[in-house]
Amino acid sequence: MLTNVQRYVFKERFYILYILICLDLITTYYGLSLGASEVNPVLAPIITSWEGILLKLFLSPLIVFVLLKFLAGRNFKMTLKTFKYISIAMGLIVVWNTSMIALSYYFN
Repeated sequence: MLTNVQRYVFKERFYILYILICLDLITTYYGLSLGASEVNPVLAPIITSWEGILLKLFLSPLIVFVLLKFLAGRNFKMTLKTFKYISIAMGLIVVWNTSMIALSYYFN
């Protein structure tokens, strides 16, 4: 059972992660409109369809939420580390997307 403080921290970290997922979607779509391609082989065929948007905005965060909520009940410190690593990875993806967009303006 999580304490109130742990619940607050969990929600806060999840919101940060969800914002990064939304930024990834926005920068991915913007990059695709400039001629870039999706690197993720699972999303590449469907990224421009409504299924891709649903998968990216709702299903993947839901899976992460359920798995981390399960982990939080067992080992909260490990959950915080997992949030940290997933957030760093998503942040790097957003930085990569943004840099590719910036480079496309530089070279065009």
